[in-house]
Amino acid sequence: MGRRKIEIARISNERHRHVTFSKRKGGLIRKATELSVLCGANVAVLVFSSSKKATMYSSCPFDQMLQRFSEYQDVPEVNGPQSLSLIHI
Repeated sequence: MGRRKIEIARISNERHRHVTFSKRKGGLIRKATELSVLCGANVAVLVFSSSKKATMYSSCPFDQMLQRFSEYQDVPEVNGPQSLSLIHI
């Protein structure tokens, strides 16, 4: 059974949305961990659920990451909802 392409749109069913959020949040944190371990990158992920609960992952102390970002002099690479068209899911 192969994977099928899904439409990227808000899931209307609250229970399905919560299950999808939980699974994808876990996948996101797993990928962030892999990126950190495999490439030696410092990675921080901050996610707020629709119920205002926060989940945080950081490969080094989070306050150190925030300090480093606030002192960053170059223009950072910025990704947002508009960059979804660049991602092939």
